[in-house]
Amino acid sequence: MRSAPTITSLLAVCVLCCACEPDPPPAEVELPRVDDPILEAQCPEGTHGYGGEPPVAYLLECRRPDGTPHGTSRTWFPDGRRQRLGQFHEGQRTGSWTDFHRNGKKKSEGRYADDLRDGVWTFWHKSGRLEERTWFRAGQIETWDHKS
Repeated sequence: MRSAPTITSLLAVCVLCCACEPDPPPAEVELPRVDDPILEAQCPEGTHGYGGEPPVAYLLECRRPDGTPHGTSRTWFPDGRRQRLGQFHEGQRTGSWTDFHRNGKKKSEGRYADDLRDGVWTFWHKSGRLEERTWFRAGQIETWDHKS
């Protein structure tokens, strides 16, 4: 395990962690309300399901009446394969989040606290082979272990 990565490796991790991961959709996005009792049961009190599953829509999440994401959030690629699974709390990413490559294999997995990466994050190549593990504290890289 390395505790003092070089500037080149930090830039590579920054590109991997930040540039490749699109931000969650803004709360202002107009999504149709979903009339799905299963999703509604997963949504916290005071929220409703919005969006839909492919081919109707590619984002399904719980939102407050003002549009703030709060609760379960799922996105899909245009071909219908899952892209991301996670949770929001008052518009901020929280808890476990998992991203997938277009081929269905995991891309990254880790936790958010107050909308910042926190704890160990694991990244995989498209082939499914482990790429690296990175440890974050409040969004800042503490250390990392590059596998390939």
